[in-house]
Amino acid sequence: MILDGGGEGCHNRGMGDNSTCSIFITSLLLSLSALAACADENRDNRDLGAVDAVQDTARVDVAPDIAPSTCFDGAAFIECPGKEVPRLFCSKQSCKWSSVGFPVGELQGLVGPGCACSGATCPQQQVIHLFSIYRGLTPWTRGRNLDLKVSIDSSLAVAKHAITCSGCSGACSAGDSPCNTTQLRLHDRSLPGTFWLLVGAMSYMHGWILELEVDLEIAGGPKARVCRLPVTDFITCEPKDRSVCATSGTLTLSGKPDKAKLDVVVAYDVTFSDGVKLTGEVAAK
Repeated sequence: MILDGGGEGCHNRGMGDNSTCSIFITSLLLSLSALAACADENRDNRDLGAVDAVQDTARVDVAPDIAPSTCFDGAAFIECPGKEVPRLFCSKQSCKWSSVGFPVGELQGLVGPGCACSGATCPQQQVIHLFSIYRGLTPWTRGRNLDLKVSIDSSLAVAKHAITCSGCSGACSAGDSPCNTTQLRLHDRSLPGTFWLLVGAMSYMHGWILELEVDLEIAGGPKARVCRLPVTDFITCEPKDRSVCATSGTLTLSGKPDKAKLDVVVAYDVTFSDGVKLTGEVAAK
């Protein structure tokens, strides 16, 4: 719409009397208000990250051909060249936030509000619901909660997983967790990308698991994030992020993981935003 502010009145434009002019101006103002409201609504949707697939179909259709080899892979994100509002996509097995807002590789199913998925590779709804329970629907990015310095100590050695939990009460002590069970499940990623471990068991009926994720390549790094991720057997879409991440502490590796050597020992001594302190060691093999 082009508005001409050249100073001509309604009569000069052939609009008739002042009553007609008033009606025209009122209609114009209402139209502008509607356009502004629409723009605000679209902006709010973009800020939420996971936007309704129906509203964004055209953008997905014109997605650039992004080579996964140019991207950096994390536990809950994939960072590719370019900058856009992150959006959540899924493969048949998992979901991740795409930093460029476009599908990448096998991540082709766009997730919108209510965990609704639209695309060629949407997984079973349970997969998306589990992702939302663990992490909520707030965008995960490479730098999110990456607050811990990482050091290397070749003398580290551990025979089995050990953990000490302090200040663990309330939600931290409710249900199963690495603090009160001996179950252990490890996930270590192939590089390039972050090196990450899950300590605990996804088979917990209720409680949390511990995620240790190390970014070996970030500027000023390496750095790590350590988060408690909630688990439950009540499978539903959970948009609210209930994860709790460490705000201070240290993480030590027995060596630098690479493609040829992923079997390292990880020691952590971290304090979370709710005051819980966890100290432990785990061997990744």
